[in-house]
Amino acid sequence: MSKSAFYVEGIPVYQRFMSPSQSNFPAHPMKPEYITVHETDNYSSGADAEAHAVYLLNSAWGRKASWHFTVDDTCIYQHARVNQSTWAAGDGSGPGNRKSIHIEICVNSDGDFRKATRNAQALIRYLMKRQGIPLKNVKPHKHWSGKNCPRTLLPGWGGFIKEIESSAEVVQVAPPKKPKNHTNYSIVDYLKSRGIDSSKANRAKLAKEYGVKNYDYTAAKNLELLRRMQLAEEQPESKKNPKPNVTEYKGNSIVDYLISIGQDPSKENRKKLAKEYGVANYDFSAAKNLELLRAMRSGKKKTSSGSKQKKGTVHLPKHVDFWGTYKLGVLPVKKNIDWYLRPSRYGGLTYEILDEPYPNVVTIQTSRGKRNIYVGPDTSAIVKK
Repeated sequence: MSKSAFYVEGIPVYQRFMSPSQSNFPAHPMKPEYITVHETDNYSSGADAEAHAVYLLNSAWGRKASWHFTVDDTCIYQHARVNQSTWAAGDGSGPGNRKSIHIEICVNSDGDFRKATRNAQALIRYLMKRQGIPLKNVKPHKHWSGKNCPRTLLPGWGGFIKEIESSAEVVQVAPPKKPKNHTNYSIVDYLKSRGIDSSKANRAKLAKEYGVKNYDYTAAKNLELLRRMQLAEEQPESKKNPKPNVTEYKGNSIVDYLISIGQDPSKENRKKLAKEYGVANYDFSAAKNLELLRAMRSGKKKTSSGSKQKKGTVHLPKHVDFWGTYKLGVLPVKKNIDWYLRPSRYGGLTYEILDEPYPNVVTIQTSRGKRNIYVGPDTSAIVKK
């Protein structure tokens, strides 16, 4: 985990800022007048604040979604500066998106939701004081778009607001329960949650409507249909149509990219494309998928005499004792650290950058083979390109 930037009522706040160049982050200048509270609706074990920071740094896997803070039971992550707008309210260019700070509270099954809620209240008090925002302008997500969010806190919203003012402990908030219609990656659950017929016959009809070729009810084709429908749903109202035009997809998912340009996203076709675009040792890992995505976007296919362009160097200064490394193809979060570099032992370490699989993450060659390291602005790494 990165070094804390500051503390709020004893709670560490880590800053991993999104770049304005990311497709999920509008970053319009704003003077905040509201604070909006959300719940992540991600009940998976490990879906804590750090995991959501990684998700946002990876452009939310192609979704038009972003927010300012994520809070769990141990810490807070800040993803955007409070004078930059995000896409979180669901009201387009309305005051929810353009004039509000957005806070997501984690509901992961292995976390303490009551404590996460208390931490969120502490953050709200801090932001109210720093930004001059009155308590009456602390709103639930539902206020802006009608969405049932934050679903656990809404029934006791009045008490939640009073506790912000009084600094009292949360006592009436029940632990979050995964709703029956909650959907992660099931096309059936997704359709049911929106009141759409989920039968095989209707799915086949929808597949044809959304351009899913050779739909055969397999997990791969169901996921393709789900993503096509989600991409269409996330488009602005003025651009929605039954067959979404997503050729301007800017996320980091090779599957979504292939779908957006009308290509088969199956593993067989991706392997064929990897060979065509010169992606060596393609193994369907996150790192290789990103390499293929970049190669396709560049439009440069494999050439017999092409040489790989250097991406610069990264220097780890001598005052750092330990620097965590990650195996390729895993998310760069604390629990995935498998080995440490020792810059202080060698008077600092300098490596050639071989790849940049994620924002603020680079691949280097170490004595244990290729490893990824995090080199974000909250570290002391010196990156030269």
